[in-house]
Parts: sequence; structure tokens; C-alpha cells
Amino acid sequence: MKRILLTSLIALGALVSAQVTGSKTIGTDYTTLSEAFADLNTKGVGSGGVTLNIPAGYSETAPSGGFQLGSTVLNATLSSANPLVIQKNGSGANPLFTGNTGTSATVDAIFKFSGVDHMTIDGIDIKEDTANTTAVTLNERGFAFYNLTGTDGCNYNTIKNSKITFLRNFNNTAIGIYFAHQNATGTALNPTTVEGTHSYNKIYSNTIEKSLGSAVIFTGFAFAPSPYTLFDQGNDIGGSTTATGNTLTDIGGVAGGAYINNNYGFNNTAQNNLNVSNNTINFSPNGKGTVGIFVSGANATFTTNNNMINAFGNADNNAGTQHYGIYANSSGMNLTANSNIIKVIAGSFNGGSAAYGLYIQNPSGTLTANGNDISMFGVDTVQGLYAGTTGSFSNISNNIIRNLSTSGAFSNASGIYLNGTAITTNISNNKISDIVSNGNGGNAYGLYVGGSAANTTTNIFNNLISDMKTPTANGTSVSLAGINLAATGANSKLNVYYNTVNLNAVSTGTNFSSTGILHAYNINATNGALSLRNNIIVNTSTPNGTGTTSAFRRTSAVNLENYAMTSDNNDFAVGTTGFVYFNGTTKYNLEDFKTLVSTREANSISLIPQFLSVSGTDADFLKINGSASANELLDNKGSNIDGYATDFAGTTRNVATPDLGAYEFSYAAPTVAPDCTTITVPSNATTNVVPNPVTINWTATNNAASYKVYLGSTAGGSEVVNGTVVTGLSYVANLDRNKTYYLRVVPTNNLGDATGCQEITFSTNDFTYCTPSFPTVEPITNVTFGGINNSTSAVLNGTSGYQDFTNIIGHVKAGTTSELSVAGKSDANDGKKSFFVVFVDWNQNGSLNDAGEVYFGDGSLFVDNSTGEDGKTALGNIAVPANAKLGQTRMRIKKEWSYSAPVSTSNFTNPCDRARNFGQAEDYTLDVLADGTLATTEIGKSKVSVYPNPFTDILNVSNVKGVKSISVLDTTGRRVKSISASSAIDLSNLNSGLYIVNLQIEDGSVKSFKVIKK
Repeated sequence: MKRILLTSLIALGALVSAQVTGSKTIGTDYTTLSEAFADLNTKGVGSGGVTLNIPAGYSETAPSGGFQLGSTVLNATLSSANPLVIQKNGSGANPLFTGNTGTSATVDAIFKFSGVDHMTIDGIDIKEDTANTTAVTLNERGFAFYNLTGTDGCNYNTIKNSKITFLRNFNNTAIGIYFAHQNATGTALNPTTVEGTHSYNKIYSNTIEKSLGSAVIFTGFAFAPSPYTLFDQGNDIGGSTTATGNTLTDIGGVAGGAYINNNYGFNNTAQNNLNVSNNTINFSPNGKGTVGIFVSGANATFTTNNNMINAFGNADNNAGTQHYGIYANSSGMNLTANSNIIKVIAGSFNGGSAAYGLYIQNPSGTLTANGNDISMFGVDTVQGLYAGTTGSFSNISNNIIRNLSTSGAFSNASGIYLNGTAITTNISNNKISDIVSNGNGGNAYGLYVGGSAANTTTNIFNNLISDMKTPTANGTSVSLAGINLAATGANSKLNVYYNTVNLNAVSTGTNFSSTGILHAYNINATNGALSLRNNIIVNTSTPNGTGTTSAFRRTSAVNLENYAMTSDNNDFAVGTTGFVYFNGTTKYNLEDFKTLVSTREANSISLIPQFLSVSGTDADFLKINGSASANELLDNKGSNIDGYATDFAGTTRNVATPDLGAYEFSYAAPTVAPDCTTITVPSNATTNVVPNPVTINWTATNNAASYKVYLGSTAGGSEVVNGTVVTGLSYVANLDRNKTYYLRVVPTNNLGDATGCQEITFSTNDFTYCTPSFPTVEPITNVTFGGINNSTSAVLNGTSGYQDFTNIIGHVKAGTTSELSVAGKSDANDGKKSFFVVFVDWNQNGSLNDAGEVYFGDGSLFVDNSTGEDGKTALGNIAVPANAKLGQTRMRIKKEWSYSAPVSTSNFTNPCDRARNFGQAEDYTLDVLADGTLATTEIGKSKVSVYPNPFTDILNVSNVKGVKSISVLDTTGRRVKSISASSAIDLSNLNSGLYIVNLQIEDGSVKSFKVIKK
């Protein structure tokens, strides 16, 4: 018995003495890091732990299978008292470890840690070997953390000051730091106890380059049972200061010539109490789908603060992709996302795309989003902040959302878009500006509140919304709204207080409607009930066609039930073409509106204020000019609302008579005439100003009540604009191209005009026409019209999707009709047709789709199953308007394939876009002549005729001088004969019927005759 005990004690002592302790140096105590890991796995660590010092400048190639650390022996000895530190030692370059040749397309890693706890990696760099060039030989992970067992995960580890570099030349998974519940061979190994999770790990001050798929992944146990204690807990990516933040560079993009799908910066699932803050994320410009930060975990808490995210991406293969700055998605999630700077550019390759700055989908959770700065571009959808929160609380405040733009035909651009509301939602002190939705079916909203959640209160106050545009919108519904209130939940309240909205938009669309505030009616007074108080709502946009400009609009002609009786003390300001209120049927001025909604709005006014600035980048953005006499009637026109004591800037409001809008101000009556203003756009002596239209901007000046605009084509002239009075700080004018103009803006008030104000000059250039593009070019092969006869390649993708032939000039006469002949490739025998649409800028204003400028938009001009070289042509007549402006202008021929006639309201009739991905567009110049005049080429052609008509077999040409060739077409447009110039044409082989004879003149023009064979 004593002998057995003695033997055991001796064995235990040997084991303890064999453990690794203290500081060890690679190259001295261990020849390689691989040797050190093998020793640690066998012996474990002793009292006080181990520090592995790796000399600066050291390098080593990983063994086959990667560096592997973690064993039952080692893991049992690691603790907070006995940690493992692997660190750079000395000054100089970080130690560098290179990946070995991989053996799998999925699970190769340079470092593999299994169940390791309390380890710090500090200043250790890793990189892929340039010799690895295939999916199998490349490493998929840099630092990879796995479970050893279901009760042994990786906890309390730190990776800091390291650089991880991949090649991005083939595979689509190259993950810098990877935590997952699986073993080192890739077999799932889920936690069965809290110790089996990957928790309380820190990722600080690292740089990851050229990662694919995700730069950092924390993948928790997605099927953990409620209450989710087996989620990973307390992981920290970036720490609490910028010094501990990580940098991701050139993430995603193209690998091996292919766009990589769904690239993530930080990808985190099944996590709780996760922090992702202070990081910088820069994506490659060619990624197909990007997510800066992704977090998910039911009933979990996340913090994502102070990150800088620059995302660039493309869509590919006709499939739209989505791009997100921060994406959070889980039921019951509590998210804080503050002070992030997010820039997303979601470009289009062959498909559409959507871009979101913050995308939050957390039913029954909470949201705090404060102080973020978001700017984005996308094709179909761009939303600065999207939230579907329907939980207990949301606070969205002090965000700057600007420079949002879309390019899709039916795109949506919104600053803040709430598709659901919490029990209490506060949207306050946000600055939303420069929101643009391009496309004839597009719409733009500064703030959208929707959803059907019941028993909610949404408080919208102290927000600034301005500079929103839908430049080509065409439709009978509202295309542009500063605030769109569409929530309809039972017993839901919409409190809209102290906001400033300023709209001044134009559109080239046939019909264009806009409104400052849009509210959805409900037959129940408590469903989406709107209380509208102390707001400044300005809409001086220009309506088109059947469209309407309004300050306030509701979706019912008669129902007022959910328009709260408390609504009052608002400024509903519109220009001369606008109305205070529109209900979809009737337009109202202020007094008629007050009568309609009485006793609501009894103290409301309609006055266009003067702002110190309407530029979203200025500190004085939408501040009221207190020295402008036009603003006197705005001063102290509000009524006190309990609980709203401060304005946008934090200034305490007047308790008795607060001001309207987001800013408090004090009016001081002018005692002198105003000073001169400074014209900021265009600046003096500017050349090449785009004339369609020209926006003139100037600065606010003290004591100005309004501004007089003078514009002419000679010094001191005013034949274009003669003293038009403007209360704002901008004016829009449509001007002639290639012309010099003289401009003055003179401030004025009740004491007189400013004196000595400078006149500036500027000159316009030619119009800038939009250009469509086609990813796959099925070409136009011939255009014959007005003396133009231009033939081009019929090779698929042989030319560009847009071709500029404006050096080729045709001639037409105002008030006459000319025949057009077009041909094009449509992939014969596949059932497709080539449909042609024609645009001509008859009024020479730079727009190609004004009324009367679009021909064959109904799909009536087409060829069926044509190679483009088989003689098939489409013929149609173009009637030149009698009032067409004389001189040279632009004509566009656009061709698209389809199995059936295109819809006239689709992008087929949009000169700037496409409805299909297969086709081409060509531009030409037309010289519009007065009726009765002839171009030089037409004089010679007028001497040519054919006879007899009808004929039997031989058709004679009266004068073949100048004729280059002759072609004969049947009524389907098919070419049935082509010959060189001849005074006699033998058509004896043709059947009886109607034919078209085209004489191609040497100057490129065509003379056509309809003839009948007996």
C-alpha cells in the first residue's frame, strides 16, 4: 500500500515537473513554433503559464495540416492564472508564418486551435503561400478556433496586433479569424455546456487583407435552446477605443476572374453581448454582395459603435445583390448602433442592387441608432436606415443621412425607412439631405413610417429634411415625399412635431407629384392617428401633367378620422404652382383647407421661410434667417408641447410661444436695406455649364426679405429672367446651349434693394444627354432616315451597347412626315423580336422623352427573327411637329429584344435606361428645316424618279447620276433584290404586288418609292 502511494507520488511529481512554464524563445528553447506546440500539447502549462517569445523578423512555414494547438492535457492546465502568451519579441518586423499546401477545399487553416482558453496572440503575422493557386491547395482560414469536445470550446482568448494576408486568386472562402463549433476536421461539434461555447474572446488591432467570404467569423450554436445560454457570450471585436479597432482592407471582390458572393467584414451568428466597435472595413470595389457587420442571436444584445465601413460592389449575371453597412437580424434582439460612418456604393453589372446603411430586423427587440453618418448609391433600393423593429423601444436620433442615390427605373431612395414601429419609437434630430431616386418609376422619401403594429407611439421631432429629387419620375402617385406616414396599426399614434422639411424638385416626367408630408387615412380614428404640430413644411417643387405639388397630402378624399384634432400651428408653404393640401381629389389653399379640417390648423400659416442655408453640409442647414423680414411672421408662432423642451441644436425653446420647425430663432427687424449676396453656383466666368436646367444658388444675406433674379444674354440684360422675386436661395432656369449669359441676384426688403451687386457671367455647353447601356449587345445594323443610311456590324457583342453617330446628320422638315427604316439582329430562330423605339429632342432642351418626342413606344416597329443582314427591315413614319425648333438636335434609336410587345410604361420608352438586357442604342443628329426648304442633298434627289408605275417586269430609273446602289423590299421589309446603279431594273422574277424601291445615294441618303407590279 505504501509502495503504491509512493509510486503515484513519484509519477505525479514527474508530470508536474514536465509541464512547460515561464518564458520560452523560438529558435533557442524550441527550434520551431511547431515543435513548441507539440511540446505544449503533450505536457500542458505549469504554474504562472507560458510565454512563447518569437524574435522579430522570424519566419516559418506551417507544417502540413497547419499549426495545431489544443489537447486534453494542455486544455486542462490553461486558466487565467496559467495563461499562454505567443508574442513578438524585440523590435522589427512581426514574425511571419506562411501557410503550407492545403489538402482540402474547405477546412485548411494556417493555425488551428482546439478548445484552447486563456491564450494571447500578439504581433504574429500570417500569410498565404503564393504557390498555392487552387481551391484545394489554398488555405481557407488564418487563425481557426474549434471545439475539442462539446464541453471544451475556446474561451478568453485574445488576438491582437497581427496581420493576416490572403491571395484572393481563386477560392471564395479565405477567412482571417474563424470561430466555429466543429472539430479541426470540419465535423460539427456543438456545445453541451457553457464551457463548450466560444466566449469572451477579444479581437484587437489586427489587419486583415484580401479576405474572401468573411474576414472574421464567430459562428455560435444556432440551435441552442431557450434561454440561449449556449450561445457564444461576450466576444469583443474592436474594444472600446480606436486604438483597439481592427482594419479590414480590400475585402471580397474578384477571385480567379469571378465575382465573389456575399462578402462579410465581421460575420457573427448565435452570439450574445457581442461588441463590434471601432473597426475600419474597406471592401474591394468589385464584390458581389457586401455586409460590413452582421449580427444575429435571439433575445441577444449587440453593440456596434464607431465603425467606418466603405462597401463597394457589383451585381452579376442579371441577379440583383444586396449591400449592407450593418445588418442585424434576430427576434428579440437589442441593438445599439451609434456613431458609425457608412459609405456603400452598390454598382450594377448585369443586375440590379440594393444598398442599406443600417438594416435592422428585430421583432420584439429594441434599437438605439444615434449619431451615424450614412451615404450610399444603389440601383434599385437605397435606404440609409431600414428597421422592422416592433419591440418595446426604438431611438433613432442625431444621424446624418445624405448623398443617397439610385439609378434603377423603379427604385426607392429613403433616408429612414421603418417597416414597423416599436411600442415607443423616437425619431429625432436627424439631418436628411440630398436623396435622389433616378428612374421614371422611382420614388424618394426622407422618412417613411409604415407597418401595422398595434398600440404604438411614434414621435417624430426636430428633424431636418431637404434637397430630395426624383429627376425623371413619371406617374400619377406621389413620387417624392419629405415624410411618408403609412403606419396603420390599431391604436397607433404618429406625433409629428417641430420638423423642418424643404422640397424644391423638378422632373422631366410627363406626370410628377410631390408632397411635404403624406399621411395614410384610416376609417378608425385611433389607427395611425396623426398629430401634426409646430412644423415647417415647404414644397416649392414644380408639378408636371396631372401631378400635384402639396405641402400636406392624405390618401382619402373625405375621411379625416385619423387626423388628430390637436393638429395646429404648422407652416404649410408652397410656391405659385403648389397647394397647401391635397386629398387625392381636391386641391386646397390655406383658408379652404382650414375650413375643411376645422377646428384643426386654426393657427397654421403658409409662408415660405428664408433659410441661412439649404445645403446639407453647412452648419446653418435649414436654420431660419433671423434678420430676414420675410421670417417675421414665423417668429413665436408655435404652441408649447410638454416634453419637447429643446430644438435641433439643444437650445431651450420658448415655453409660452416656441418657434415652428426644428430651430428656435429670434427675429430682428431690418433697419437698412440688405447687403449684396454672393452667387455660389455658377461661379463667375464658369464655362461648360450644363443648360438643362441650370440651378442658380446664392448665400443668405442679412436683412433680405427676398431676392430679385436678373438673367440675360447681354451685359445688364434681363430678357430671360426680369426681376423674378425668390424667397429662397436658389432658382432654376432652362437655358439655350452654347451661349453666354449675364446674371445678377439682388437682395431686397421693405427698405429697398441692395446696391452695387456684382453681375457675373457664365456660358453653357451642349446638352448632356443620358446614355443607356446593354450588357449583351444585339446590334442595330442599319438606320435609314432623312438622308441617313448607316450600316453597322451584325456581330453579337461586336460593338458597344451605346454608339454615338452624332457626326452623321439627317435632314427633316418641320410639319412633315418622313419614313424610317431600321434593321437589327434578334438571334434568328429563337422566337425573339427586335423592337425599336425612337426619341427626338424636337424642343432642343436636352431631354428625349418630352411629350411628342417618343415614337413606336407601343412596340409597333419591329423585325422578327432577323440576323440583321437578311434584308428584313422595319418601316415606320415619323411626323415632325410643326413647332419643332429649327436647327440641329439629337435623335436616338433604341432596340430591345422581347417575345412580345413591350409595355409603353416600362423602361422601353425611357431613353436613359433599358427594359431588357439585350439590345443597343444609337444616336444621330437631325437638322430640322423650315417646311418648304430643301437640304442640298435633297435637291439632287428630287430629280430622280421611277417609271412606269404600275410596271410589268422592267422598272426604269429616270436619272442614275449619284445613285450608288438599288435595293427592293417586299411589304414585310425583306430585301428581295439588290443591284448596282442601273437605269433599268429587271423584276420579272417577282410576284405581283406592292414593293419598296430604295435608291442609295452616294452622299449616304436614300430615295424611296412605292411601286406596284402587275
